[in-house]
Amino acid sequence: MDLNETSQINETCPQYNFVYVTVTGLEYYAPPVIVIVGLFGNILTFLAMVKGSNRKKSTCFYMASLAIADSFVLFLYLMLWMLTYFTANLFNEWVCKIRKYLIMVGFRVSSWIIVVMSVERALVTVYPLKACRWCTLKTAMISVSVTVILMLVTNIQYIYISGLTYLPNVNKWQCIFPYVNEFWSQVINVTGLLSGTILPFTGVLVSNAMIIYGIRATSSCVCTPGLVVFPFIFKQKIIN
Repeated sequence: MDLNETSQINETCPQYNFVYVTVTGLEYYAPPVIVIVGLFGNILTFLAMVKGSNRKKSTCFYMASLAIADSFVLFLYLMLWMLTYFTANLFNEWVCKIRKYLIMVGFRVSSWIIVVMSVERALVTVYPLKACRWCTLKTAMISVSVTVILMLVTNIQYIYISGLTYLPNVNKWQCIFPYVNEFWSQVINVTGLLSGTILPFTGVLVSNAMIIYGIRATSSCVCTPGLVVFPFIFKQKIIN
């Protein structure tokens, strides 16, 4: 399509101009608003979770860790926005590599913290007599630490495969995977989708199913003086 045809489309179809202006405006103004609102909410959440006796609770530790991880991801998006519109000359190869790596780590740490927290809630619901031994602050600290270490190690490949590539069709430099062929690029996208979205979603779904099962089973428990028997823990030792 040549320039004359493009001009004719813009004249006869003004909605194209409207869509372009709207999308461009959202790309410029929306990121800082989202970051500011998100950071404000995360700061309030963190302060609430570490206040008083909450700092001794495992669930509050998970929530505080999640607020930190989400704030980290928001900060990286803000950095990308600033580099794109204000300091594009600083957006070099290593900035691209490090930002891509850190944003993948932060996003997946957030996802898996939600999974670990959901598993804890499921254990508390299904195994209430053992929850006091399993779901402790120490366990939560170990779980979050292991999650962060695993994500740092399993996403290290993004440092090597990420890089700046000029895309002439949009007249922009973009941080993508220029050092891998199309097949391995698809493999990376699929594994990233699995580890960052599908597996965490499945973990949360299974945990919530266990919680629903535990609540329904608890509601039908047989209670006698000095004895509580849950239908789903027949093999568990009953303490009189």
